[in-house]
Amino acid sequence: MLDYIDEHYADSLSLGALAEHFHYNPSYLSSYFSAHFHIGFSDYLNQVRIAKAKEILVTSTATVNQVSEMVGYGEPSYFCKVFKRIEGMSPGRYRKKSSAKM
Repeated sequence: MLDYIDEHYADSLSLGALAEHFHYNPSYLSSYFSAHFHIGFSDYLNQVRIAKAKEILVTSTATVNQVSEMVGYGEPSYFCKVFKRIEGMSPGRYRKKSSAKM
């Protein structure tokens, strides 16, 4: 299941879609995911997406809006909010800080 998420993180992935793909009830899958992986589905998906976004920000010149779209966020403002919550800084600041280290 984690491999599937890691491969399809940029898609419009939801708990319902994941449950349908693996033939589970969404409520059961939510409980299963939390119990076995010790993290909620949405939090895990956000971590995967932000990790990929960090790679893209450091290795490309794509704009923050483009990166947002590339990793599966429909709204760049939401992407920035999630990024800042996880990383403690905006995507633009992360890029500047990372490029200053190189």
